[in-house]
Amino acid sequence: TAAKIKLKGKLMDDLKVISKLEGEYKETKSAREWYSEWYTSVFHPEDTPHASLDGYYGRKHDTLLKLAIVFAASKSNNKVVDEIEMKMALKALNKNEQFLPDTLRLIQMTEVGEEMEKVYRVVCRKKEVDFPSLSRQLSYCMNTRHLAEVVADLIAGDRIVEYMKNSKRYFKRKEDGR
Repeated sequence: TAAKIKLKGKLMDDLKVISKLEGEYKETKSAREWYSEWYTSVFHPEDTPHASLDGYYGRKHDTLLKLAIVFAASKSNNKVVDEIEMKMALKALNKNEQFLPDTLRLIQMTEVGEEMEKVYRVVCRKKEVDFPSLSRQLSYCMNTRHLAEVVADLIAGDRIVEYMKNSKRYFKRKEDGR
């Protein structure tokens, strides 16, 4: 649309200005106090939920500062980071962290893991699915016997549940705590 084209042009202009900014960024006193409080009282990189993400969490404090600078640069070219940019950066990082374990798992996935993920995605998308329908949906990449093995692995891994309905085997995503 015309509005999107106009917005894209403004964004490109802003990025050109930002790319030419030089010099050191300073933080306000309130930003420095907020960051110091967060770093000493809240931030505990040793308490990572997944060992494979240790590197990310070990650098989170630096990433927060860099992202706060990006937010400050997007608002003004005075090269001052305030508490609001620090909080915005932390909020963005925390939101991103919700997706990190799945993203990492997909990156590290083996062929078997890819097959399991395909089956799991179909089950999630359909909400509930019977075995013959699941088999038809995935016949392009696995036979029925192999599908049964993958389904058994997903059940054993507590990712899906199996139940009977009208004399048919059905599957659905396992709800948290159920």
